[in-house]
Order: sequence, then C-alpha cells, then structure tokens
Amino acid sequence: MSRNFPLTMPAPEIRLLCACCRIAPSDEDVKLQAALAAQINSAHLIALAKRHRVEPLLYHNLKRHDTGVFSSVILDALAKRVQRNTVKSLRALRINVQLSRMLRAHDIPYLPLKGVTIAQRYYGSISLRHANDIDFWIPERSLEKVRALLAEQGCRPDTENDFQDIEERGEQHRRFLREHLHDDMWIHPEGELLEIHWRLSPAIPSAANTRILT
Repeated sequence: MSRNFPLTMPAPEIRLLCACCRIAPSDEDVKLQAALAAQINSAHLIALAKRHRVEPLLYHNLKRHDTGVFSSVILDALAKRVQRNTVKSLRALRINVQLSRMLRAHDIPYLPLKGVTIAQRYYGSISLRHANDIDFWIPERSLEKVRALLAEQGCRPDTENDFQDIEERGEQHRRFLREHLHDDMWIHPEGELLEIHWRLSPAIPSAANTRILT
C-alpha cells in the first residue's frame, strides 16, 4: 500500500542559507535570495549561519544585492562577524607558516589539514571560510619531538580537551584511548587552538599513515 506524505517546505532562513553557499552564485540562486528577503527573521538567520559556520559565505552573497533588499540589521551584524573571522584567518595563516617552517627545519614530514589550506585552494580567499582551529598531520614517530618543539615555542597543552592523564586511567580505558586517540590539542601563545594529528583514522595503521606523509 502506497502512502503519500506531505512535503514541508524548509524555513525561508534555511532556503536562503542553501542559496548562499556558493562563492559564485548562479542566476537562480540570486533570484531566490531576493525573493526570500522579505520573509527572513534576522535573528533566526544569523543564529543559523553561526551554527552552520557559513557567515562569511552568507555575507559574501547578501552584500551583492542592491541597498534595501536585505535588512541593515542582518548586513551590519554579519559584517562585524566576518571582520573578526578575517582577522582570525590571517592569524591562522601566519601561525601555519610558522609551524611549517619549524617542522621543515627539523625534517619532520607534515601536512596542513582543513582551515586556511582549503580556503586558499577552494574558496579563493581565506576570509570566505569559517576559521576555527589549526590542524597539522604528522607521523606518529615524530609526536614527542613535535610536542617538545611546540613547548619551546610557548605553546601549552589544552588539558581540558586532551588525555594527558592517560597513564592514570584503568587498563581498559588506556587501551581504548591508545587505539582510538589520534590528535593532540595545544594552545598557541596568541590564543589559537592547534590540533596535531598523527592518524587520520583509527582504522588506518600507523605505518600506512606514515607512508602517505613520506
């Protein structure tokens, strides 16, 4: 027996976010953005953009429209958030360069992950992607050396997010963490969070991760 279920149209704020997730929107995207403008709840839209980390792309799209199409409340709030994101992205880029130089100087293979690397390659501008932490992938054999180098640079372990007390835990818990834990959280002197990965997945053996890097 077939059943027909009514399809509910997503909220206009959700539809607008989806229409703004291109760097170069299509003509259809632009028309839909303008058509939805009068239906938008400003607070709801901004909260959704923050939740899904697309504030830079949303602002990039909305500011293209003529004055008055979108509320100045939305545009002004997004402009402030995007400015802060740009500053954070530039700081992350500088720290990425510093870390790259440090690792190369000590002949440690590495690969920057996500963050400004993806922003530069696929967004065309580091300011268009939400900036969060700074991720690096290194061989597991280099982990202790990298930890020592980070400490020399004034970085400190993020003890709220890591497992520095692993040896104090029960054997079963220790075994689980050693098998599944694959990143180290550190705080840079400038306040940025560094995430050092030595495996991309617990399912990939350490030797295979090292071969990929080298």
